[in-house]
Amino acid sequence: MSNENNVHVVFIGKSQFEAGWPYFGFDNEKKINETFNILKEKYPTVNFTKSSMITSQNEKAVKLNQDFIQNSDACIFFTIGHLGDPKLIEYSLDVIRFKKIPMILANFIYMGDHSFLKIYTATKNENLPLIITSS
Repeated sequence: MSNENNVHVVFIGKSQFEAGWPYFGFDNEKKINETFNILKEKYPTVNFTKSSMITSQNEKAVKLNQDFIQNSDACIFFTIGHLGDPKLIEYSLDVIRFKKIPMILANFIYMGDHSFLKIYTATKNENLPLIITSS
């Protein structure tokens, strides 16, 4: 067993050039890379991984993220945008419910609130090791 902490980071949002919040053309990759780099800088002893962002158009991202979670000790989910598509919530819940490991569901204020609230509402009465935070 490894002494290293493996934390998978999942990003949930809308495609860049799709209507929705925060705005059409929002640079998801820039926000993802900034967030990921801050985590690695602040917690250098943690092995962070990430995969494709979950969008309502990217069902493959569900399996890709589940594969990483399979070998992780914990997971952080960031909602960074939304367009109100129920498929986005469904895909996100498939990943959240995949493996019962310690999880954090977080959003950037006003950026992923709709998705964040929908996911929280769907999971709040489930027996999941899920902590909710909005900042």
